[in-house]
Amino acid sequence: MPYQWNEILPGLWRFVDSCNVYAVLAPGGILIIDAGSGRWLAHVDQLPEHPAAVLLTHYYRDHSGGALRASAAGIPVHVGEHDHDKYIDPAQHFCERRSYLVYDCEWDQFSPIEALPVAGVLHDYTTVELAGLSVEIIPLPGAPMSQIGFGITLPQTGGRLVFSGETIHSPGRVPRIAPLQYDYCDVPGVANVYYSAQVLRQRKPGALLPSLGEPILDRVDAALSQLQDNLRTLCRNRETYFGGLPMEERLDLLHGDPLVQVTEHL
Repeated sequence: MPYQWNEILPGLWRFVDSCNVYAVLAPGGILIIDAGSGRWLAHVDQLPEHPAAVLLTHYYRDHSGGALRASAAGIPVHVGEHDHDKYIDPAQHFCERRSYLVYDCEWDQFSPIEALPVAGVLHDYTTVELAGLSVEIIPLPGAPMSQIGFGITLPQTGGRLVFSGETIHSPGRVPRIAPLQYDYCDVPGVANVYYSAQVLRQRKPGALLPSLGEPILDRVDAALSQLQDNLRTLCRNRETYFGGLPMEERLDLLHGDPLVQVTEHL
């Protein structure tokens, strides 16, 4: 099958690379979501406009590997604030990474290995204007704890979309569970994915665009609800305790208001 961009919604294309690479037609050009291996760069002539920027949901090399090639081609690359240091100085990152008695199983050894010129830093909970399009930066901890998603309103249809990274693969499923084992003992990352699914359900997007898996263009809430149900089943009767609570009880807390006002300013 030839490599090509496929239009999945008016003004939205997908290229299947080492991850899904999405292209959004904005007033000022094309926004590219995730960089894959960079294979898509040889096929940008299939798009109606030239790419104006690349946005990365997280640092894993199957998502960010093509960013350096994009930058070399003159396309500015924007990254999440918590991944910034891994991009600009990977040599220093790996020097700081412990290699003996490593109890932290975060996949930061899957970080970039070449320094990337970063054009912009995307801060959690902010909205930025890129290529004439408003992009909401949504923290979606999960496979990497630093993962972010992007909420946009598609100019051609007015539909609300979220590019959700690895939060969900398809209804009820995550793309891979190994990165959720943050330590040797258990999979505490499951609670983060459950939380991120709850965040997405509260936003009620019309479509979800996962970085691994198929676009979810309808029944979005049902897909996320099924994911939460399956994650809850995975946690049921697990012996490991986090924060003094069994893991399933910890999930219950995510359905209430997690913020309690202590003083006028706190």
